[in-house]
Amino acid sequence: MEGGQLQAVENNQSLAERLFVTLRGEIVEGQLAAGSKISEPELARRFSASRGSLREALMRLESLGLLERRVHVGARVVDLTERGLLDLYEVREALEGMACRLAAQNRSDEDLTELRQMLARHEQQEELQAGKAYFQPEGISTSTSA
Repeated sequence: MEGGQLQAVENNQSLAERLFVTLRGEIVEGQLAAGSKISEPELARRFSASRGSLREALMRLESLGLLERRVHVGARVVDLTERGLLDLYEVREALEGMACRLAAQNRSDEDLTELRQMLARHEQQEELQAGKAYFQPEGISTSTSA
């Protein structure tokens, strides 16, 4: 956990956003193990970050269900059970369906043009067509603007 490197995101992203993206990646990749305690002072030192920016990032991770906080215990990386994962996917399935419906109802002509251009680019990529790759830029579905 020495010398933390924040993941590069768009230039206009705040420190809290960069911390969120970096920590989310470490949780997803298992570098921050399920059940492990999150030490705010240690992370603040590791990333040379203010406690305020770090707390904002941790709150976002908690809102995604990746961290849990308990009184007198602190924050820990969640340790999901099979049932917990299934519950999360059921909720996500419902939310994504609703999001798609709302997006379709509220789309603009520019949105349609952009989607058609993206599909045309994907048709040119052999790995996508062969089912060997899935294009989704980091943070598209899980990053939120607060």
